[in-house]
Amino acid sequence: MNGLFIGLSTIDLIYYVERTVYANEKINAKEIVLSGGGPAYNAAVTFSALGNKSLLISGIGPSSLSTIIHKELKDFHISCIDGFKDSSQTLPVSSIQITPDGERAVLTNSGPRSLQPEQLPGDIPPDTRILLTDGHYLESAIHFSQIAYQQKIPTILDGGSWKKGMEKLLPWINVIICSDTFRIPSVADNYLEKKAYLFHTGPQKVAFTRGANSVLAFENDLQTEITVPDFPVVDTLGAGDIFHGAFCHYYIEHFNFLKALKQASEIASLSCKYKGTKAWIDQLNK
Repeated sequence: MNGLFIGLSTIDLIYYVERTVYANEKINAKEIVLSGGGPAYNAAVTFSALGNKSLLISGIGPSSLSTIIHKELKDFHISCIDGFKDSSQTLPVSSIQITPDGERAVLTNSGPRSLQPEQLPGDIPPDTRILLTDGHYLESAIHFSQIAYQQKIPTILDGGSWKKGMEKLLPWINVIICSDTFRIPSVADNYLEKKAYLFHTGPQKVAFTRGANSVLAFENDLQTEITVPDFPVVDTLGAGDIFHGAFCHYYIEHFNFLKALKQASEIASLSCKYKGTKAWIDQLNK
């Protein structure tokens, strides 16, 4: 099955530390990992790892660090349309500290960058079965989501955080999966108010992931809590992105919203047992 993923790719410089560093202090990391990351990127990798074909539309560019991204894309058999290929814009870089309990601190330069629809192909591949966007590169996200929506291809929004202008994207979204910290301007910060706004604006399937707590899901008039598996936590980095990629896989397998959320939570929880965003993949065939 083929999926289209539109949004942010980054280089993640990950430090595994006993504790996060204080101001004016130097500490030694126990381990350092350099890896591709970003919400759309991690979701595309997950979708591919689960046996599908991913097409990633993102900004990667010509920097020396981009070779890491391109190698990983090749390793996971992911096709990529690089909107920064002929641009002076460069790949965002994140520096991440992760403590033994899986908590993290992140420093990033992920914005502002621009990826306009006219820099990209005008249509989506005819064999696309699902589209996911993380809301970055908003103009392109709107362009491709509208095309997919009008072709009755399921459109999924990774609602990690509200982004300026996102209200223009929501009418073209079928499913939104929000983080617990998703805040909508001028809307009360509670699940029912946010759900009501989202239902009114576009998506008719809404979920809130809440870390180790249950996933709160809304579909039609039904509100459901989905229990998250209780695994030992080593590293939560990218767990939400992995959840979204796994959701895409399971959703187009049977188009059951609640079942796909449950199955995605199992994959995301599995990923938290291992360091980094890709070590869990080796466990799939064991």
